Amino acid sequence: AMAELNSLNLSTPYSVHNMSREEFFQALDDSEFGHYYFTDLPTNLRKDLKDARLMFASDEDYKLRRHFLWLSSAGMVTHTHFDQDYNFFVQLSGHKTFTLWPAEDHHLMYAYSRLHPMWHKSQVDPAAIDADRYPLFKRARPYVACLSPGDMLYIPPYVWHHVVSETRSISVSTYSHDNLVRQHMNAIYKHDHKFDLLAKTRGKMFVLRMFLDIMIHNLYGKGETRLFFNRLLNTRLRGFEKAFPVRRHHARLCRSKRGAAHMPTAQHVYGYASFDAKIVTKHFLQLPSVVRDILFLDYVEEISAQVVGIEDTYAFFRYCFHADVEYYVTNAADSEHDLWEHAVEMDSNPEDMM
Repeated sequence: AMAELNSLNLSTPYSVHNMSREEFFQALDDSEFGHYYFTDLPTNLRKDLKDARLMFASDEDYKLRRHFLWLSSAGMVTHTHFDQDYNFFVQLSGHKTFTLWPAEDHHLMYAYSRLHPMWHKSQVDPAAIDADRYPLFKRARPYVACLSPGDMLYIPPYVWHHVVSETRSISVSTYSHDNLVRQHMNAIYKHDHKFDLLAKTRGKMFVLRMFLDIMIHNLYGKGETRLFFNRLLNTRLRGFEKAFPVRRHHARLCRSKRGAAHMPTAQHVYGYASFDAKIVTKHFLQLPSVVRDILFLDYVEEISAQVVGIEDTYAFFRYCFHADVEYYVTNAADSEHDLWEHAVEMDSNPEDMM
């Protein structure tokens, strides 16, 4: 979504070329420019893999046979990132150095926003750390693995890794899905939030604010909402403040007629938020705590951009969660009560479904 922001620099430090097999293998020894190639393992090479079933987490993954081939020249670097799959990485030729950080250190890794095209990558360059911009990174715990021909490295889901090809290198990786996480996240993203039935974006925004308040209370405890968004702004969105446009209305985005410390709601609207939070919380609580933390951050960013729009997302996080709030109930005589008008008629009351 952030790719829609004209102010975001999306330039890359590499270029893509089409070349023949012969040209590529000659280029691997090029001392001036590094070359990297990543592809599905060709069918004619799959027969050379013995006992491949042992490398997959399930029969379903074995049927998919997600083997990938990596070819690289010396000096090539893979950006620090995490994957959401189980990965058995086998070094066939040459040498690679892996630096890995446990998933538990995700809050220290300064992941790009889920809305950014590089969303599962770290903003930090381990070879040139900017300690002033990324002060928490020094607390992350790196582990180093040096792979030689014949070595295999297991990389669990959400474990951060940075890879350097020390020499010309050939590797094969085998991926398996984390099916439990996939099932719960599919259910979460397929859930139809009741606040989407409201006609006005501002009404949806107020209900979203309350929904996220309830969600964070359910997952992390009462009074954690402001701290949650403060961490989000100072890690994932750190340094990207100027990428989002500044609008005159942003500072009063969530200001109600009673001020910024009070948010309007209605009885049926609270029912919407509570019902949605009950369903979504149930799935997040089935995930391992570290995975839950990472994917809940993703979810918060995505659902917020969907409701308020990408240009207002940063302002929504900054101005709508900068302080603890109190909720007040509107009635038909209030000017704000029309915030809760429906775009379509409801078939049933969400409170009847609880």
